[in-house]
Amino acid sequence: MEKKYYTLPLAPQDLVAIYKEKDNAEEEYVLYVDYDKTTEKLTDQHILIYLANTNFKTTFDKITPGLVQEFIKSNFLVNAPILGRVLTIILRRYLKYELTGPEAHLAHLIFSDEQMEEFIDLNANLLEDLITAIQSIFPFVLYKINEVNEEGKEPELEELVKEIEITDTASNVGPNIARLVTEAIDALYLVFHKRGITQSFNKQIFNDNPKYYGKDLMFIFTNTGVTNEIVKMLPEGFWHDIKAE
Repeated sequence: MEKKYYTLPLAPQDLVAIYKEKDNAEEEYVLYVDYDKTTEKLTDQHILIYLANTNFKTTFDKITPGLVQEFIKSNFLVNAPILGRVLTIILRRYLKYELTGPEAHLAHLIFSDEQMEEFIDLNANLLEDLITAIQSIFPFVLYKINEVNEEGKEPELEELVKEIEITDTASNVGPNIARLVTEAIDALYLVFHKRGITQSFNKQIFNDNPKYYGKDLMFIFTNTGVTNEIVKMLPEGFWHDIKAE
């Protein structure tokens, strides 16, 4: 069945049709957006704000550099897995990784090689900010694990956490970092592998604010498996085995 692409903001009759389709759908509903028609009325920034407010899982018939930029910088959480996947491809190119076959195919559907290089050249500072934020996920998760462990502190973890610095500076990276690493966790792996981790995190990004549909960032990381993946990266024997005593 051919998918219908909608123009934002949605007309009342479109909303009625969409909610009817959602109610009858066996799988999670995905809103398909006609990008060119939508941008006759909305900027990239306002597209993401609108989608965040309506909370539709969304894909687009067209991805532009401006849309990717806004996905990184927006203060609004957007459920658009295609943007996370495209951003991961851009990170792979930026960090000089080879694209997989499917990634190369998707990349060529969206950007030409020249457009990809131009995006990287024009947004190198923004990509570096994003990479630093991804590197900071590791110390943030360990800090939060140590903070909530009421039954007994892990000696190795306590020592590690003492070295973590918490900064408070303005950032170009918004809450969609959670979308990126939970829906395209290979972005986390490739940054860790190429750049390592930091010993600090920025509380402008990493904090307890319930801005993820009423939940905080650590809750999202834990419930999507990111926390578990980071725990598995620690060396064998790191965790103190109370049961063995």
